[in-house]
Amino acid sequence: MSPRRSYRRMWLIAGLTALVIALFAFGRSRLTGFHRFVSQPLSDGTRFSFLYPEYLSDVVETPGGGSPEVVHSVSVYNRAGEHPYDVNRTPWGTWWRKIGLSHAENITVVVIPIETANMKDNRSSKEWISGWERRRNEYLDDARSRLRFELYYSCAKDAPQFKSHSRIIAESFRVLAAGAGPTDP
Repeated sequence: MSPRRSYRRMWLIAGLTALVIALFAFGRSRLTGFHRFVSQPLSDGTRFSFLYPEYLSDVVETPGGGSPEVVHSVSVYNRAGEHPYDVNRTPWGTWWRKIGLSHAENITVVVIPIETANMKDNRSSKEWISGWERRRNEYLDDARSRLRFELYYSCAKDAPQFKSHSRIIAESFRVLAAGAGPTDP
């Protein structure tokens, strides 16, 4: 092999390596920012708040919900993007998710009144995988307002951001007393 050919091959390999690194860095950089959502006040002035990835661009908040027991709901997602329960199941789609270029994620919060005489403040959560979806549910029972706040975060099961995003979203999820700001304890 001539030295000229070796020189070209070296530059080709270096260029491809730089391109792969740039794509990886671009994908990861899109996963770093979060916005804070603060709900509209509920009937007693209580609100709720959580962080969500900045690339989730569609926020739909409604009083009431799909079922009679829900008094308030919000969904944060990408209308035009992949959804966790309907992801591209090709090896190429899996590769895009693994390097962070797919945002098959959504967050939903529903608020339900609780009719228990001795209700206490409580926080619980659970995680599971079902089909192509990986999910974390976070539950907050608020004795003062007598409401249960349920946050559902779902992501494609092979998306690497689930571990960090589910933790950040769940830890930021809180109930705000009437008149309290999103940073008040």
